[in-house]
Amino acid sequence: MKATSLVLPLLVLLVSWTANCQGLRTTPADTAMARMLYSHADVLQRAAHYDSAIVFYDSSRAMYAQAQLFGNQIRCLIGKAVCLQLKGNYDKALEALRMGPEAERTLPQVEPGVAAMRFAALGQIYRQQGKYDTALAAARQAFDILNESSLKEDDLAWEIFSLFAGTYSDRGDLDSALAYNHRALLLFPTPEGEQRTKVSNSYNSIAIIYQARGDYLGALSPYMKALEILRAELGENHPDIDGLYNNIAVIYMRLGDYDLSLEYHLKSLAILTETLESSHPSFGIRYNNIAMVYRSKGEFDKALEFGQKSKAIFVKKLGARHPNVAGVVNNI
Repeated sequence: MKATSLVLPLLVLLVSWTANCQGLRTTPADTAMARMLYSHADVLQRAAHYDSAIVFYDSSRAMYAQAQLFGNQIRCLIGKAVCLQLKGNYDKALEALRMGPEAERTLPQVEPGVAAMRFAALGQIYRQQGKYDTALAAARQAFDILNESSLKEDDLAWEIFSLFAGTYSDRGDLDSALAYNHRALLLFPTPEGEQRTKVSNSYNSIAIIYQARGDYLGALSPYMKALEILRAELGENHPDIDGLYNNIAVIYMRLGDYDLSLEYHLKSLAILTETLESSHPSFGIRYNNIAMVYRSKGEFDKALEFGQKSKAIFVKKLGARHPNVAGVVNNI
């Protein structure tokens, strides 16, 4: 039996057990159970089982409320808000993080790290909504709280700097975005564990900025650093590496190195073949990119072959009049 098939009955048992605990005096074992539930919610969130994760976050928060552990309750609400954000439910995510004036004032004093996390989570939601000024204001509040505390929370500082960088990039302020990405990198001179993935993400963000500026040679180095880290962490053909292969292929095409561009496009295509159905729109994008490389090489038969593959997928998924289909037709 798959682990995911156990989630629903476990949730039913969990909700029933938590309800029966209401009004009872909490014990260290109860607090340990709350921590276990929170950890399981994190695992479910990373596996994209957001609805199940929310139930576990809520159950953990109820137990922490019994123990009057305010900071841990807010951690659970932050986890819940992240799940709602990833589902696209931005208003509900904001509602989960809303608190009264007294709690707003008290939290930074008793739990500065949690308060900074909350503002960082708010900032990410506002960024997704396109409310960039509000997102930056939340990022500044998160940074100020962390900076004024005695905490050394490099992972949280990275989240805040990355929020600044992403928001400035979305606004088109690439210089500020680049500066904050470099500040994020400086936090981990010798990264360990999950820090390596964070460093890879920072390099990827830096590369995207150089690419947006048209500095393709400048983009190549950070892209390759990001790829080197992810290969070491995840393996050569992990689904999370697909996007990097595609970006590097685009850079090589811009630099006129068509053979290397094809090599990385085909690496990306191989991963998609293992993870997605053959009619998925991502194949249409990859086939179109490959067609453009072959056209640039003057191999028009190959360009036509991949262009027609791309068109067939887009017509099936999007309809013959969709703009993406028109773009493919023009490339052919």
